Amino acid sequence: MKKHIEQEKLLNFVDQQIPEDEAEMVVEHLVKCNKCTLEVEKTKNILGLMKSDDSADAPEGLLDWAKNIFPQPMAGEKKGGIRQILAIFAMDLSGNRLAINERGMQSTIRQMLYQAGENSLDLRVSTNGQKSSLIGQVLGTGFEKAKVELLRDRAAIRTETNDLSEFSISKITPGSYDLKIQKGDLEILLRNLDLI
Repeated sequence: MKKHIEQEKLLNFVDQQIPEDEAEMVVEHLVKCNKCTLEVEKTKNILGLMKSDDSADAPEGLLDWAKNIFPQPMAGEKKGGIRQILAIFAMDLSGNRLAINERGMQSTIRQMLYQAGENSLDLRVSTNGQKSSLIGQVLGTGFEKAKVELLRDRAAIRTETNDLSEFSISKITPGSYDLKIQKGDLEILLRNLDLI
């Protein structure tokens, strides 16, 4: 069995970066070895493509701009020692069903699922035209007895999750809100939750 030439030596041979005496030994081997000859041909093709590549690099800052088009699910940003996890919409589980509440008034119920790092966030929004209610649960671990804030402009509605990471807020004026759920140094942030 013939010993094949090392890949690095073949690469240097093709790129004419080895001493003349070693190059002669490589040529002698290539005459007898089809496998190494094929490797040399492949390497020549690859180096030829690389040398003929005239594509330009992306303009400075373009890659950073492109990366920031979509929010990252796990921001990982430290803000006063708190790590934020952005909640990203996963699916609408409801299809905007109508329901009748206790007073016989029609209300629209929406159920939505968001992904927040390793956890999911199940939200149910019901609206009767004048006020909205929000019922939610963090699916996963670590958000039992967590602080919950529903923020709009500079006003905040606060509550806390129970032992099952559930919470509920009622009598909400319809509008667009940010929802924060914080336990320790971890915070789930849901931006622009429409309660209409």
